[in-house]
Amino acid sequence: MTPFLRLAALAGLAGTFAATPALAQRSYPTCAQAQASVQRAGAAVIHTAPGVYDRYVAHPGFCPQGDYLRRAYVATRDAPACFVGYTCVTGSPWEDGF
Repeated sequence: MTPFLRLAALAGLAGTFAATPALAQRSYPTCAQAQASVQRAGAAVIHTAPGVYDRYVAHPGFCPQGDYLRRAYVATRDAPACFVGYTCVTGSPWEDGF
């Protein structure tokens, strides 16, 4: 995907998130609630630190073509490292040193 097409796709995603504010969650009381949010919607934007929001997905169908998945963990009130799903990563999984 060219940089222009990727930017256009991201702009479209931003419009989707702006139109559905329920997708952006500030925090979750429990790990199970965070996991359920990602699984139910397929993708969710979660508040991870002051002023920081990240997008988590349930499977690669929610990532741009050519991206790969990286396991993602967030802190919840009941777990310091709750597995919520994955993040979409551009590039090669072999560049990460795995």
